[in-house]
Amino acid sequence: ARDRATLMMREASESYFTLLASSGAPLTKATETVATLRLVRVIVKHGHQMEGLFSRRLAETPTGPWRGIALQLFARLGHGDPGVRGLVGGLLSRIGEESPLSIVYSAVVGILERPDSREMGGILEELERHHPDLVRQVRMVVAELVKCTVLRDDALASGLQEASQRVSMAARTMKMEAQRVLDNDRLTEGER
Repeated sequence: ARDRATLMMREASESYFTLLASSGAPLTKATETVATLRLVRVIVKHGHQMEGLFSRRLAETPTGPWRGIALQLFARLGHGDPGVRGLVGGLLSRIGEESPLSIVYSAVVGILERPDSREMGGILEELERHHPDLVRQVRMVVAELVKCTVLRDDALASGLQEASQRVSMAARTMKMEAQRVLDNDRLTEGER
């Protein structure tokens, strides 16, 4: 039963790859997206069983249809299977060669979030080799965005600290006033 399921996945994958590589009528974006997402699902679930097929077909398939799901591909770079990470990383590197703008921002941000990722490092290294100015500029933009976020977070923390101090002072004042009212012998019980 397992061999039959693998055979069916293999045939379905071949069909999707053939669809993506077809030079006939142009595919709609929706069809491209569905085909690529289904292939990614099969790669993630069965990539270790069909690594040869995926290696060969991913190398032959145009990168255009894959650009639309680049973020989903980046998300799969954390997969537990090194073979799957290698397949996805190789595909992202090919996309980066042909359309660096499609992935450069995600690669720069990704390496900040996961500096130990070999696949992410390899993708960024390829981008830097082919498009050093673009990578440098995106790194500068990301660094400035990080500064803005840090400044905003600092301002928020400062505002919260100030509000907390005011609330604490008001609570102390209320406590002192309540005690003063309780200690006032001239007030009746009802007035207190």
